[in-house]
Amino acid sequence: MPIHGDPERIVQEVLEKAKKEADSLVKRSLKLKEKRLMIAKEEALKPQAEAEARAKLQAARIKRRILSSTQLEAKRMILSKKEELVVNVFSQAFQKVQQLRKSKSYPDIIFGLIEEAATELGDKKLTVEFDKEDAQIFTQKFQADISNKLSCQLYFREKDIPGGGVVLTSSHTVFDNSFSARLRRLQTQVREEVLEILLS
Repeated sequence: MPIHGDPERIVQEVLEKAKKEADSLVKRSLKLKEKRLMIAKEEALKPQAEAEARAKLQAARIKRRILSSTQLEAKRMILSKKEELVVNVFSQAFQKVQQLRKSKSYPDIIFGLIEEAATELGDKKLTVEFDKEDAQIFTQKFQADISNKLSCQLYFREKDIPGGGVVLTSSHTVFDNSFSARLRRLQTQVREEVLEILLS
């Protein structure tokens, strides 16, 4: 069943459906109760009041079980839809971030991302991995400028990275400052805020 619209309405519809199913089960249960009552009278094994109480109790248990199961399924469906919304928002955000690669300020952005990673790692020998599409940015001058500014020895190599860069120490400690890694970190931090905005 596809989910469309307001999550509260979806929950209400699922709960109404569950109530109808529960009522149907209660009716069947009552018919079963009547049959049991007839058998009880015929065999004179149990008094009528005891059989009715058991049948009502059983019907109530069945109804509670169905409602509980339906409520859990409704919550699962809502959470799934919310997750789908968040993934969609961040997918669109990634596409927009990729457009930065075509901007004139992209070399400054790359410089800042490498500087941030190098500062965080605090090592004097670092390897900077960058995407081959960004190779034109990593000129000898760019490499010398960033090495001088950070006062460390930098090695550069191409790798398949969707924008941004990855910086590694000589002991292979990694600071992934690629666009995709930054968005993943951001997604973890702001997931609830994004959901609140989307659902308001």
